[in-house]
Amino acid sequence: MAGATSPIPTGKRDNWFHAVGQVIPGVKRLGIEFDHVSLDTFALLKQEFPQIEFVDIAAIAMRQRMIKSDVEIAHIEQMTRIADIGGCLRRGGNDWHSRT
Repeated sequence: MAGATSPIPTGKRDNWFHAVGQVIPGVKRLGIEFDHVSLDTFALLKQEFPQIEFVDIAAIAMRQRMIKSDVEIAHIEQMTRIADIGGCLRRGGNDWHSRT
Protein backbone atom coordinates (compact mmCIF):
# COMPACT_ATOMS: atom_id res chain seq x y z
CA MET A 1 0.00 0.00 0.00
CA ALA A 2 1.02 3.64 0.13
CA GLY A 3 4.51 4.19 1.36
CA ALA A 4 7.00 7.02 1.60
CA THR A 5 7.22 7.18 -2.20
CA SER A 6 3.45 7.29 -2.73
CA PRO A 7 2.32 9.44 -5.69
CA ILE A 8 -0.62 10.69 -3.63
CA PRO A 9 0.06 14.30 -2.55
CA THR A 10 0.85 14.87 1.12
CA GLY A 11 -2.22 15.90 3.10
CA LYS A 12 -4.53 13.95 0.82
CA ARG A 13 -3.73 10.48 2.14
CA ASP A 14 -7.20 10.07 3.68
CA ASN A 15 -8.80 10.25 0.26
CA TRP A 16 -10.19 7.79 -2.28
CA PHE A 17 -6.88 5.96 -2.73
CA HIS A 18 -6.59 5.38 0.99
CA ALA A 19 -10.16 4.04 1.07
CA VAL A 20 -9.42 1.70 -1.84
CA GLY A 21 -6.32 0.44 -0.07
CA GLN A 22 -8.39 -0.39 3.00
CA VAL A 23 -10.77 -2.69 1.12
CA ILE A 24 -8.34 -4.48 -1.19
CA PRO A 25 -5.50 -5.83 0.96
CA GLY A 26 -4.00 -8.90 -0.68
CA VAL A 27 -5.82 -8.37 -3.99
CA LYS A 28 -3.69 -9.34 -6.98
CA ARG A 29 -6.14 -8.55 -9.78
CA LEU A 30 -8.83 -5.86 -9.75
CA GLY A 31 -11.51 -5.11 -12.31
CA ILE A 32 -12.35 -1.49 -13.03
CA GLU A 33 -14.25 0.23 -15.81
CA PHE A 34 -11.48 1.82 -17.84
CA ASP A 35 -13.97 4.11 -19.58
CA HIS A 36 -14.88 5.65 -16.20
CA VAL A 37 -11.32 6.32 -15.05
CA SER A 38 -9.17 9.13 -16.40
CA LEU A 39 -5.68 8.32 -17.63
CA ASP A 40 -4.24 10.34 -14.74
CA THR A 41 -6.26 8.43 -12.16
CA PHE A 42 -5.35 5.12 -13.78
CA ALA A 43 -1.65 6.06 -13.67
CA LEU A 44 -1.99 6.97 -9.99
CA LEU A 45 -3.77 3.68 -9.28
CA LYS A 46 -0.94 1.74 -10.91
CA GLN A 47 1.66 3.73 -8.97
CA GLU A 48 -0.16 3.43 -5.65
CA PHE A 49 -0.90 -0.28 -6.07
CA PRO A 50 1.95 -1.69 -8.21
CA GLN A 51 1.25 -5.25 -7.02
CA ILE A 52 -2.25 -5.21 -8.55
CA GLU A 53 -3.11 -6.07 -12.14
CA PHE A 54 -5.98 -3.85 -13.29
CA VAL A 55 -8.35 -5.36 -15.85
CA ASP A 56 -11.08 -3.65 -17.85
CA ILE A 57 -14.59 -4.80 -16.90
CA ALA A 58 -16.47 -2.05 -18.77
CA ALA A 59 -18.17 -4.35 -21.30
CA ILE A 60 -19.23 -6.90 -18.68
CA ALA A 61 -20.49 -4.18 -16.34
CA MET A 62 -22.54 -2.61 -19.14
CA ARG A 63 -24.11 -5.96 -20.03
CA GLN A 64 -24.95 -6.50 -16.36
CA ARG A 65 -26.61 -3.06 -16.15
CA MET A 66 -28.87 -4.04 -19.05
CA ILE A 67 -30.51 -6.76 -16.95
CA LYS A 68 -33.49 -5.28 -15.10
CA SER A 69 -35.74 -6.69 -12.42
CA ASP A 70 -39.52 -6.41 -12.70
CA VAL A 71 -39.41 -3.61 -10.12
CA GLU A 72 -36.81 -1.68 -12.14
CA ILE A 73 -38.84 -2.09 -15.33
CA ALA A 74 -42.00 -0.83 -13.61
CA HIS A 75 -40.06 2.16 -12.25
CA ILE A 76 -38.66 2.99 -15.70
CA GLU A 77 -42.13 2.75 -17.24
CA GLN A 78 -43.55 5.11 -14.62
CA MET A 79 -40.72 7.60 -15.11
CA THR A 80 -41.24 7.60 -18.90
CA ARG A 81 -44.93 8.37 -18.36
CA ILE A 82 -43.98 11.30 -16.16
CA ALA A 83 -41.45 12.52 -18.73
CA ASP A 84 -44.08 12.25 -21.49
CA ILE A 85 -46.50 14.35 -19.44
CA GLY A 86 -43.82 16.96 -18.83
CA GLY A 87 -42.96 17.06 -22.53
CA CYS A 88 -46.59 17.50 -23.54
CA LEU A 89 -47.18 20.24 -21.00
CA ARG A 90 -44.02 22.05 -22.01
CA ARG A 91 -45.20 22.13 -25.61
CA GLY A 92 -48.55 23.48 -24.39
CA GLY A 93 -50.44 20.30 -25.18
CA ASN A 94 -52.98 18.51 -23.07
CA ASP A 95 -53.03 15.15 -24.85
CA TRP A 96 -51.06 13.52 -22.04
CA HIS A 97 -54.29 12.10 -20.58
CA SER A 98 -54.41 9.53 -23.34
CA ARG A 99 -50.84 8.39 -22.54
CA THR A 100 -51.32 7.56 -18.85
